[in-house]
Amino acid sequence: MNNIPDEDVTLPETKKIIYQSSKCKGCYYCIEACKRNAILIANQANSKGYYPISIDQEKCTKCGACYIVCPDYVIEIL
Repeated sequence: MNNIPDEDVTLPETKKIIYQSSKCKGCYYCIEACKRNAILIANQANSKGYYPISIDQEKCTKCGACYIVCPDYVIEIL
């Protein structure tokens, strides 16, 4: 069963997405899940040696697809 939204869903503007690059292990499931191409691979490795994600806040609609697929709880929607 796939819980990723099939349609573009935009959360209210009061919502914001945050991510902790220090927790990212570079699985990049979130990049595959993002329909807006708002998630990229950062240019610099984190303290664990992984290249974490970077989220383009302008492109992000805060649909939650990345949050759903992230196995390491890197992404939060507040």
